[in-house]
Amino acid sequence: MKTTGTEANDGLSWAGPNTLSNALDIMDPGDYIHIAAGTYIPTNKVSGGSQDADITFEIHSNVTIIGGYPADAAEGAVSDPENNETILSGDKKYYHTVTVTAPVQAGSRVTLQNLSIKNGLAGTSSAGTININGAVYRRSYAGGMMIGKSTVDIIGCNISENESQQHAAGIYIFAGANVRFTDSDISNNKGILEGSNGGGIFVESATVYM
Repeated sequence: MKTTGTEANDGLSWAGPNTLSNALDIMDPGDYIHIAAGTYIPTNKVSGGSQDADITFEIHSNVTIIGGYPADAAEGAVSDPENNETILSGDKKYYHTVTVTAPVQAGSRVTLQNLSIKNGLAGTSSAGTININGAVYRRSYAGGMMIGKSTVDIIGCNISENESQQHAAGIYIFAGANVRFTDSDISNNKGILEGSNGGGIFVESATVYM
């Protein structure tokens, strides 16, 4: 995927990139999505979403998503995140920049690698919730990334500059999720309220390895 991608392209090569939001919508379990450097803003609402701020990058299947490729990537391009930052942005107006809803499947997991996840803005306590696959996703938690039930590896990622108007500005992991962080950075996330909790990571009834 490239910032110049269009839904008319099949997304099967760097020469014919699709949009990231569309690729995430049509992906199947086991797929790989490679993303070139640049800033990507979601366009689709999360499953069951009804509010404008429910727009997010939803990962509904166990896939591998890798950023860090050159903006002008061509065949043979190699991921180099230090020189090719790939930003998934909530544009400072969407509740969650990334929402992981992939079901648990034996031997499968979501893998996120070499991505910067930024600028999400979780709502107030009155924003409500959405039930997805039996898990309650709070609109007021997780400006950066919300992970419910899923099994996820997060490798070489940067989760920063996200905010919440209640709790869990950076990441909210809950409902039996199993998440492993490797070589990742979680910093400069902020709860706007004086009583906000879990600025970086809020873990509730889940398992996290770091």
